[in-house]
Amino acid sequence: RSSARVMRVKPLDGWPPAAADRPPVPFLMLRGASFDRFDGRRWTRTPAPFEWRKDGRRYVAAEGKAWAPRRSGAIHFPSDGAPGAGLEVTMYPMNSAVVFTAAGLSSLEAPEGSAWFDEDDGAHLGAAYTMGTTYRVWGSERPGLGFSRAMPGFALNLERLDREPPADPKVAALAAEWTRGAADAEGKMAAVARRLRSGYRYSLFAVDGRQDLAGFLFGGKAGNCEYFATAAAVLLRHAGVPTRLVAGFLADDWNEYGGFFDGRQGQAHAWLEAWDGAQWRVLDPTPPAAAATSADRWLARAQRWAPAAQLRWYRAV
Repeated sequence: RSSARVMRVKPLDGWPPAAADRPPVPFLMLRGASFDRFDGRRWTRTPAPFEWRKDGRRYVAAEGKAWAPRRSGAIHFPSDGAPGAGLEVTMYPMNSAVVFTAAGLSSLEAPEGSAWFDEDDGAHLGAAYTMGTTYRVWGSERPGLGFSRAMPGFALNLERLDREPPADPKVAALAAEWTRGAADAEGKMAAVARRLRSGYRYSLFAVDGRQDLAGFLFGGKAGNCEYFATAAAVLLRHAGVPTRLVAGFLADDWNEYGGFFDGRQGQAHAWLEAWDGAQWRVLDPTPPAAAATSADRWLARAQRWAPAAQLRWYRAV
């Protein structure tokens, strides 16, 4: 529930123009770390070596880290197509090196250092920004492909990692029931999301304090976004759809005076990405939270003026 700021994100070229009374987009899903392994209680990332190619050259990533080359002051990633929309991201001090993006990743303009990426399209700076940092990221023309075209073993990765749910007959039976009649991955995604949004309740507190996935699905039927995203990811894997979990921020706090989104601790969010046979599709099965009142919105608008003025002061004066 914390309102403490984690980042400020300013849309650059490629986004729709912002108006005086509205942002360029309603919200930004700021993609951070991604995870491919679930053991029944927690997600991890598999640090397996993999091969990738860029500009006709072959590289091998050791321990799951592919170091991206730096040219002309920017770090370049093997995305497909032309560069897309840009974001200027100002991170507050944090013991993390995750690079947050919102429309794929083509290149990164960081003040110094290096960056690496993994098989699940997550990107990381070479060192944690414990003192804070500012960088610019440029998206890709086809963000749903991620770095898949550059990885010769991508299909094997889907088979080896993203189709491997924990063995649980009850969850497998539930997945078969919920996706019965769905002809393809898109239909299965819609069916699972519909069941979770209609039959389960969002809550920051688990009923028993430490419920596992089975406890969420068959017991309390209430939990935070990690429970909803995990449930959808595992159910879809049982239904034959490769998935991965994504952790990031859902930023909708637009500062119209400064032209940026504030990302706050309370906006930390989890969702999943599912492979539909051609690209990764974002799926957020978490039910929406209660809407803010009109008075809340006016108070929030008044509170946004001071930080915008402060940012302009530090930049210009």
